Amino acid sequence: MRLRGKDAAVKRAFERLLFEVSKIERRELKEKVKELLLNPAPTFMERYLSQDAKDNLQKKLAKAGFIEPEGVLFLPPTDEPGIPLQSFCSAPGSRCRHHCYPGGLSVHTALAVAVGTNLASAYEDIYEIEVNKDALVAAVSLHDVSKSFVLLWGKGGALLPEGRIAGTWAHHVYTLAELFHREFDPFVIEIAACTHENPCKREDVIIDFIRAAALIAEVDPIKYGVLREFRQGTLKLCHSGALELWLAYLSDRSPTSR
Repeated sequence: MRLRGKDAAVKRAFERLLFEVSKIERRELKEKVKELLLNPAPTFMERYLSQDAKDNLQKKLAKAGFIEPEGVLFLPPTDEPGIPLQSFCSAPGSRCRHHCYPGGLSVHTALAVAVGTNLASAYEDIYEIEVNKDALVAAVSLHDVSKSFVLLWGKGGALLPEGRIAGTWAHHVYTLAELFHREFDPFVIEIAACTHENPCKREDVIIDFIRAAALIAEVDPIKYGVLREFRQGTLKLCHSGALELWLAYLSDRSPTSR
């Protein structure tokens, strides 16, 4: 789909996003981020090509309390997990709340990265501290990447159903699952997980996002280095209280009505 009045803005935003990614100093991380933006394929679906595998996943998520027992699990509809279902530049930024037009994802993400990096620079200047901008830019650039394989255009321009997992829209959990599956740095995954909720107030909710994504990706989030065991068997983020988590949350809170 195309929306002519927005085409130039979408192209400009995506180029701006790639430019910010090009500043990532860690070469391996930079290349992994760029690859996922240019080729947003749901590779974690390699684990769920059969109906039995999909049914078993639904049972596991329901048993863990991440979906309703009789709920519908809307997995990315693909039999070829290495092939994108649409490009990053054709996906909307949301279902109906912001940037809900073809290409809106690029505009929303470019804005979020700009907000996050500028806030990081302000903290560095005022408090004379160092922010891990590599991890921050990587995480915020990819925080909604799964919208490209979840918010799919159907007939007449309507979006296909999405559903919710662990109390949030499924795309958030699928993004984290994809980052786990592609073996991204644990801190990047931790930061990306915080874009939907305030890490200073709702860390327990963020932990559920991560646990659900790890279940889908079939990894142990503690061994992976994203979560750690705390008092009385509870869990904490490995970098609980890190400034980068807060900056990621703020980056996704900016006014996004256009």
